Amino acid sequence: MREQLIEMIGKPDLIGLHRDSDEPTRFAAGWVSSIGDDWGQINTVDEHGRFDECVLFRLTDVIQVSKGGPYLDALQHKTSLLPGNAEKPSIKFGSLEELLAATIKTRSIITITDHSWIATYCRIVQFESDWINFQEYSISGIFDGDSVILLDNVRMAEFGGIRERMIECIASAQDISPHSTTGEPD
Repeated sequence: MREQLIEMIGKPDLIGLHRDSDEPTRFAAGWVSSIGDDWGQINTVDEHGRFDECVLFRLTDVIQVSKGGPYLDALQHKTSLLPGNAEKPSIKFGSLEELLAATIKTRSIITITDHSWIATYCRIVQFESDWINFQEYSISGIFDGDSVILLDNVRMAEFGGIRERMIECIASAQDISPHSTTGEPD
């Protein structure tokens, strides 16, 4: 599977990435951006053919890669009609650790999906060889507390999507004190 995905890096045709045979919603359509030793990245499109977000996934979770077919062909056609869709994000990560290090520097919100397929919006605070410490946020962008997850329990990480950017804006606004004169977090 890894070799098949490596061959698809940079190709213009959309692919379908299936991660669970019992749950069809664990499917993503998009372009393969990068493949590392254990992780891959796909830049996904939504049902209208618009760029949706970047998804970092465990290669061991991929059960099938599809090309062509009615759904992917229709999405490919919609994608070709949208201005600006040809410019795919240039951010590429070959591992979860690379993504975590980058998000600590940028204070970006990402979505982490755990081994039970439960997704959490979070801002990474710290990570070590086997765990991640993060601030958890609700869908409305409200800080929900600090949490820890084992690195091995992370199945997927999503970043750069509209949900993450929206929550990031709300969370950043909460970071700034109304008494701040510099606009910097206190």
